[in-house]
Amino acid sequence: MATGFKEISSQKRKTDFLLATGLSLLALAAYALTLSKGAYPGESARLMATYSGLTPLELPLHPLWGSIVSWLSSLSVFTLPVRLNLFSTFCTVIAVGLLYRLVTFLIHELIYEEYSIEYAARVSQWAGTVAALAFMFSVPVWQAATRLQYQSFNMLLALAAASLLISYAATQWRVFLVLFALLQGVGVVESVMFIPLAPMFLVFLVFVLWKNGQLSLQRIAWMGLLSAAGLSLYYFAARGFLATHDAEALGYATAMDVIVAVWKTQLHELRSGLPRVNWLILLLMSVVPWLAAAFAAFRALNNERSWSQYILHLTLTVLVTLGLCNAAVSPWEILKPLGRLPVWAYTLLAMTAGYLVAYWYLLLKVERPRRGHATSVLTKQAGDWLGLIVTYPLIVIVVFASIINALECRGERGAFADRCAGAILDRLGSRTWFVTDGTLDPHLQILARERGQELNLLCLQNDMSPFYLKWMSEQIERKTLFPASEMQRMKNTLALGILPFIQDWFAMDKEIEKKVAVFGVPDFWYTAGLTPVPEFFFFSGVRDIQPLKEVPLFKTYMAFWKEMDTILAASKKASSDPTVRHRLHLRRHMGFVANNLGVLLEDLNREDDAFAVYSYVHDSIDPENISVLFNRFEMARRGAASASASKEVIERELKDFVANLKQQYPLWSLSRYYGYVRSPELFARLGWGWALSGQTGAALAGVSRAINLLPTDQRNSAMQTMAAIYSLADDKNKTQAIYQDMIKNDPNNRSAMLGLARLAVQEGALDTAKKWLEQAAKSDDTRGTLGVEWAVIHLMNNDLDRARLALQEATDLQPKNLQAWAMLAMVQLQQNQTDDIETVVLPKMEKIAGTTDNYFIQITRAQVALKKGKKFQRPARESFVRASMLRPDIVGVKDMILQLDIAMNDQENAALHARQVLRSNRKHALANYVMGSLRLQEGAYGEAEDFLRRSVETSPSAAALNDLAEVLRRIRKFDEAEKHVRAALALSPDLYVAWETLAVVLLEADRDLNEAEQAVRKSIELFNEDLRVRITLARILLKKGEIERTRETIRQVKSRQSELTPFDQAELARLSEAASANRKR
Repeated sequence: MATGFKEISSQKRKTDFLLATGLSLLALAAYALTLSKGAYPGESARLMATYSGLTPLELPLHPLWGSIVSWLSSLSVFTLPVRLNLFSTFCTVIAVGLLYRLVTFLIHELIYEEYSIEYAARVSQWAGTVAALAFMFSVPVWQAATRLQYQSFNMLLALAAASLLISYAATQWRVFLVLFALLQGVGVVESVMFIPLAPMFLVFLVFVLWKNGQLSLQRIAWMGLLSAAGLSLYYFAARGFLATHDAEALGYATAMDVIVAVWKTQLHELRSGLPRVNWLILLLMSVVPWLAAAFAAFRALNNERSWSQYILHLTLTVLVTLGLCNAAVSPWEILKPLGRLPVWAYTLLAMTAGYLVAYWYLLLKVERPRRGHATSVLTKQAGDWLGLIVTYPLIVIVVFASIINALECRGERGAFADRCAGAILDRLGSRTWFVTDGTLDPHLQILARERGQELNLLCLQNDMSPFYLKWMSEQIERKTLFPASEMQRMKNTLALGILPFIQDWFAMDKEIEKKVAVFGVPDFWYTAGLTPVPEFFFFSGVRDIQPLKEVPLFKTYMAFWKEMDTILAASKKASSDPTVRHRLHLRRHMGFVANNLGVLLEDLNREDDAFAVYSYVHDSIDPENISVLFNRFEMARRGAASASASKEVIERELKDFVANLKQQYPLWSLSRYYGYVRSPELFARLGWGWALSGQTGAALAGVSRAINLLPTDQRNSAMQTMAAIYSLADDKNKTQAIYQDMIKNDPNNRSAMLGLARLAVQEGALDTAKKWLEQAAKSDDTRGTLGVEWAVIHLMNNDLDRARLALQEATDLQPKNLQAWAMLAMVQLQQNQTDDIETVVLPKMEKIAGTTDNYFIQITRAQVALKKGKKFQRPARESFVRASMLRPDIVGVKDMILQLDIAMNDQENAALHARQVLRSNRKHALANYVMGSLRLQEGAYGEAEDFLRRSVETSPSAAALNDLAEVLRRIRKFDEAEKHVRAALALSPDLYVAWETLAVVLLEADRDLNEAEQAVRKSIELFNEDLRVRITLARILLKKGEIERTRETIRQVKSRQSELTPFDQAELARLSEAASANRKR
């Protein structure tokens, strides 16, 4: 191939300009007609909300694109969605013209053979046109052009970089080389796509420099340095991000912190760029054809005819056809279920399509064989025929694919999301907070902004997102959502997660129903003591449902459902299209709300309307709604008049459903996904599920509903569940009251007697426990059934022999009673028979259970490990953790885990486990103490004070009281600090740190220094190794003016100065200087 680029005739330049412009205008027309007028559901809507400032930005990814979008969002032309979607259209339209230019240039320059070159201009234009058409009308590119997406901008940058090299090839102006190099660095910052493209751009650069006779290592090195300069965008983007509130909420301190986080995100994006399934097929359908074409082009476009070339290009033609026609193996069909737009893959496919048209067209048109290459007549004729057979059909396929793709690229396909969001906003009224699951969040925010309507979202999908929780904490403080006295407590609760925050807010706010609506979790209203009431797409809460009795709910809802039936059109078959799945999800949600409307109508004794609602949901809205199926059956079983006529049909439907059931539906997900089932048994079980998640109010409401639905003589099981819920919430008084009510109704209720016995044991009232056990024994003569309970009492009396006898009898009479075996192991541990437990008891328990993953086995393993000493604390904790997962209702196991965290000084896991406990029980004393102590060490005194106050309010331990006093001292609340530290000393007079805390409080509050000295000396007497206490002594002596004693104390500390922390060393230096200067501190 000769060096130097071909001269371009003025006619070709003019034609190229007209074709590029015409293709771009064609793209503009197509995209304008199919433009999404609103926020398109999915990633596009999320990006629109984020970069227009409605939701926080986690990192400055795509900084150039993001800056432009942010600027555009501040304009007032058109609506926000239209102007941002038009930006994507603009990027893609320009990219179409640039792609035409690139393909035309490459094809034109690669043709140099004497008989082929006369067709170079024409064939390059054919190739460029086909490539541009295939590109602009491929589904991913078309969709990226009609909604806000960064992929179109990224591709524009990549094609602009290639165009700069083409301009340099034509003019040899160095400015184009400089811009190209800078754009490579900037592109890497903007999109990870530039990283895999780097080798391709390097080859292209070398090709251009070589053709111009300017290729040298020095020039390449300079280009590399310029590209590195383009990477400085990382720094500028990070600096700009640091100036925002979002960066402050995330806790970033320096630009380097932000840059490292961006690098980690980009690395993850690179690693996850290909799907885990079918990634090889994806490469085979996009990258492989492009690379094969690139390697074959030098010979194939220059009149080299051979059967191997024919086979290769036929194969490439088939692959390109499958890709452009969206066959099952196409990149689009592979990535569509993941919600990704493979614009890059279809750019490569479009370029390959353009190349193939050029190849087959040259076979058709070039008649004379290449000079110096022997070609048989058959090979020549085969090439002629293949050129005729393939060229024009391939062009037709590109055009045909463009037409059929229009059906999948209509912007109005996503209009349903904005319609649903609008329906919600229309009905929110004065309520400004909305609890969501993330389904419609961006649409709600964008529409609310356009309307000027205040809207604050609490997204359960971000329940445990540290960034979202910090951002939300700023929001509630900025909006003064709570009075000052409650703000810190609610911020601490928010730090545990969105779920516990909502639970506590609903429980404490007496006017919550005037402020909040809930999208998909009506259970929250029970936490507030309210009844959830459906409002078309969401739920409000009311204190009394009776005023709704005369409201024509069914008629009003029926009009709404018919309106939404077309908007949320049903689908006859399952779809992998994210847009269709999103629409069907909203239709399913509409059925979920409708089902709960039926439950409400039943509660209002409007059974005819309720049955009509259930039937309409089953027949029209969502035939797969299982809760509706059960509710219809329950009505028929109870003999409701409206359901009686259809009883046989309903029973058959339920029977068929059970027979064809392919998966189990947990009650929790059933109520959350399809709605409530108005059955007392299910309400009771659902209440227990709520209790385990920390929703005590909702749990009690659920069980209360179950009790109200049951006859008096059938309420025993539900009452037991309610007692268990109160026990889980550590409310012993109410637990006891329920058991006593159960015995009042049934004097022989053995379960209630055992419950009262266990409560008595917990409180140390062994005589009372014995009394209840004796009564329980009278109601059941079966020997050994109470062995475990009696063993507990014997253990509390330290009577190991009687406890062991009781448990051995229990295991003999009930050999599969794992609880008895576990208790027997505990007794043997106290008798130092660890080996016997490991060789006999544990193997026996595992054989009975058939697995090691059993609560009692894990507890026994943990206790054995603890008995072995400090080295086995970690495996002991692991066993306790697993036991807690198996039985989350047993609170004591969580205490053991936290105590081991403290013993191991494992602050990270202590915080993790404490947060887990507090998510379900905000009053847990030990968990609050752990969190408070950790926050105290971090200097977060506001958070520490609240956590420690919660701990002290629940169970005032000496350690918690002392730490609370220390917090109060540091924030200069000396009176309260002194009160709490003296309370700590009253509980534990030997707690040396409390004596030191008292001394410091007295010192800093300018109170009795003699008492302060006595307190600190008492601390030293109790524990002589803590040098910090001696520093406190030196401070007191210095303030008393006893300089010599101060110096002596300082000398004692300095002899072990290396043991001090940097903070304490600085304090010692200040004291030493003050003592030397003979000054009081």
